[in-house]
Amino acid sequence: MTKQEKYPVYFQSLIDELREQHNFTNARRPGQGKPYYAFASGTTGIKYVAGFDSKGGQVYTALGIYSKDHEKNKAIFDALEERKSEIEGRFGMQLEWYRRDDIVRSSLGLWREGDIDSDEHALATIKAWHIENLLKFKAVFTSEIQRARETLQSF
Repeated sequence: MTKQEKYPVYFQSLIDELREQHNFTNARRPGQGKPYYAFASGTTGIKYVAGFDSKGGQVYTALGIYSKDHEKNKAIFDALEERKSEIEGRFGMQLEWYRRDDIVRSSLGLWREGDIDSDEHALATIKAWHIENLLKFKAVFTSEIQRARETLQSF
């Protein structure tokens, strides 16, 4: 199997477990051949993302902020980053924060070693890591996104 064939198989399994065992999503099907899947957060332009770095060797779980409005994205990111210590305290670890002024999208998340070409045991470990962190992201960021929306009032 090619990587593009492996991604939908992996993400289908991830989506199914998150939907059936954790009530995390209503999603049914992954995109074809993409190295990531973006789950709805309940706020337009903000997604919970599980993925594989396209360069290989890394996997990530992230909060992606990417509406079409550059200024809005940066304002949301800044509102969240102002609460970085509280957020990371609730999350239980440091996150990597990427404002990225040169592009519309900003994100924050966690990375670790991993590859779609790994054996079944390693992929099961990666999936468990994705699930654990997606659940944490939702638990921590649902209220933080709401707080940012209230702070900005232009959401």
